[in-house]
Amino acid sequence: MKILASDFDNTLFFRDFRNDGEGYIKKTDIEKIEDFQAKGNLFGLCTGRALFDVFFDAKDIISFDFYILASGAVILDKDYKTLHKAVIPFSTIKDMYLLFKNKYNYSPLFVTEKSFCCIQKKIYNVDTDIYQSIDEMDDLEFIAISYVLNTLEESYNLRTELNSKYGDIIVGYQNSTNVDIVLKGNSKGTGIELIKKYYNLDKIYGIGDSYNDLPMLQKVDVPFTFHCSPEPVKQQAAYLVDDIAQAIEIIEQEN
Repeated sequence: MKILASDFDNTLFFRDFRNDGEGYIKKTDIEKIEDFQAKGNLFGLCTGRALFDVFFDAKDIISFDFYILASGAVILDKDYKTLHKAVIPFSTIKDMYLLFKNKYNYSPLFVTEKSFCCIQKKIYNVDTDIYQSIDEMDDLEFIAISYVLNTLEESYNLRTELNSKYGDIIVGYQNSTNVDIVLKGNSKGTGIELIKKYYNLDKIYGIGDSYNDLPMLQKVDVPFTFHCSPEPVKQQAAYLVDDIAQAIEIIEQEN
């Protein structure tokens, strides 16, 4: 049995911005994944998204064999049994929110296991629970927080400042122009370690495209990325490929 863990956005799932940003998964990838699983292998997800967010775009398209979600803060098996969950303390959330709101006027996207939450207005054009103040959220369990910024420089600077000030409790991962935040000790890499132990694996493969995939690519035994990925990500990979289908072809050829 072979196991491949895949990032979601811009690895498995893409948006066609020439067509109003409509999302799609390549037909060739779907077919290759289904064939890979039919041979007794496992294909799982390793993403910064929560489960409900994955379902927005992939439900009934691919049957994942495991889920590493919210950058490792939540891990589920095929049947959605919780193998791990890490919740961010609300006191830290409130302090961070007020600091970056007052300093930069940044408003984050708060993520629970069931929904997105925002204060006063939406960040993304998706279903979102709106609250009028941070104090209205004190009874919620947040598994992740994301700052959606405009430039790579902004996201790099925010991640650096956040990790410097709050790094003993939470950690921020740069995902292009976003910063994804989870409880310290959680990452796509720790998710890979848990899955590897859970399935008693000697080897696990992984594929991702961006900076926040580095913890995953550093922990898998055989890392894949794309020819178009950022240079630091390509340097971490054993193979550069065009798509998931090509990665699976290489995996199946390995003894």
